[in-house]
Amino acid sequence: MRSRALGFFLPLFLLLCSLSLQAAEKPEWELGWGYLHGIAPHYTGSNEYYYFDNPFPYFIFRQEEFEIGENGSRVYLYRGNGLEVDVTLGGRLPIWTQGRDAEAPEGIDDPDQRLDRGRSWHRRGMDKTPAALLVGLRATYHLGEHLYFTAPIYQGVGFIRSLPNMGITGLIGGGIDFFERKSSHSLIIDYYRSYGDRRFNQTYYGVSRKDVLPGRERYQAKSGFIHDSYGISGSFYLGDHWILGLSWAVERMDKSALNASPLVVTERGYVQGLAVVYKFLASEKKVRIRK
Repeated sequence: MRSRALGFFLPLFLLLCSLSLQAAEKPEWELGWGYLHGIAPHYTGSNEYYYFDNPFPYFIFRQEEFEIGENGSRVYLYRGNGLEVDVTLGGRLPIWTQGRDAEAPEGIDDPDQRLDRGRSWHRRGMDKTPAALLVGLRATYHLGEHLYFTAPIYQGVGFIRSLPNMGITGLIGGGIDFFERKSSHSLIIDYYRSYGDRRFNQTYYGVSRKDVLPGRERYQAKSGFIHDSYGISGSFYLGDHWILGLSWAVERMDKSALNASPLVVTERGYVQGLAVVYKFLASEKKVRIRK
């Protein structure tokens, strides 16, 4: 079963992953329409996946010190000598759940399966985990034209009326872009390590007393390492109107502090996306942007 709500979240999430760097000069704003094919697990460690094929709107607004719509949106606090510090926005997909008495689908306990599921059976009877806005502070250091290191830390806020605190998560890693920083294109190989505080890890991997079921014991998640991520992504500007974006990443939990959680079914998760965007309007005014 596929959820229509993913028509907003998954295209935005995967396109932001694939369009990761930008050129020296770009239009102040761009408007277009895109189409995306992609998959993403409900959460790393689940073998239940959102599979998606859907059109989505494309809008970018840029100034020299901030961007809206690309790279998850960001406002620069400092730029100089290869170092950039910015406030950045990101997001996490919601996790819908099945009822407490839902029957187990075929292959649900097979860690090698990737099941097309709109609602999580592993989290059956548990409260829905809302989509989260991640508000972060990020430092990035560019070593020459191709190599960079980055370390963002994010505060999660749930997209529901009470705006719950969903904890703090952080990444540390870097990548190599085969194109120079002034290029309109990018082709990046990257690696990240992901960490969460106790609240963040409990939100996605904890099992409270009320949620205990046969085969799903109580689990109090602790703070610590979540997963390693290895990926490749790229964006290619084809003429004045077309953009091709791609991303592929594997997230490995074999050394995770959360492996004992009954919600972890597999030690590997995959995020994949292929997007095609057609820009039908763009500003004639150019803004100088460094990658």
